[in-house]
Amino acid sequence: GLQMPPPSRPNKRLGRSVTKRWQTGKRHSIIKTGLVQLIIEARFGCKGKSKFWFGYKGHVSVDMGSMLIDRIAATPANISDQAGFAHVCPRSGERVFADKAYCLKPAQTAMKKSGAHSAAILRNTMKSKNKDLDKWRSKMRSPFKCIFSKFEKRARYRGLAKMQFQLFMDAIVWNLKRVVVITPLPNLSGA
Repeated sequence: GLQMPPPSRPNKRLGRSVTKRWQTGKRHSIIKTGLVQLIIEARFGCKGKSKFWFGYKGHVSVDMGSMLIDRIAATPANISDQAGFAHVCPRSGERVFADKAYCLKPAQTAMKKSGAHSAAILRNTMKSKNKDLDKWRSKMRSPFKCIFSKFEKRARYRGLAKMQFQLFMDAIVWNLKRVVVITPLPNLSGA
């Protein structure tokens, strides 16, 4: 099998147990080293003041006309929604209906950079808040919240690339089910 030479000095990031396994020459030490590096990619995230988790976060862009998923991205859980928005920001000329997290500067600059228009709900402390407009925007985006409930809640894999793959597969399944609904049935009567 594949064996690598032992490190010349112990690697503090990987810990002593991994270094000892390298020196004994066991095969699973290679897998153990990769596992430590994959765990390093995951981070602690929080929602509010009391809900914490360790892992990853998914960002999704949905076409409002067909309810098909356009773009999807995975990030470590400590990346904010505004920073993750840059990965799924729609193309030029499209309108972004989003919650209060996307009315802040990082998301707004990503929208300006791509040429998209913001229709994000404003926070209650903002001076330009219009409650009637925000209520309408909330009604516009509410049918699309069901997409998030259909995705897998737990990470099946370790590592950011594999999490991106898991989200991509969830998006493919959603889009295939959605295409069946929006595609008209063929006329089988022969007329």
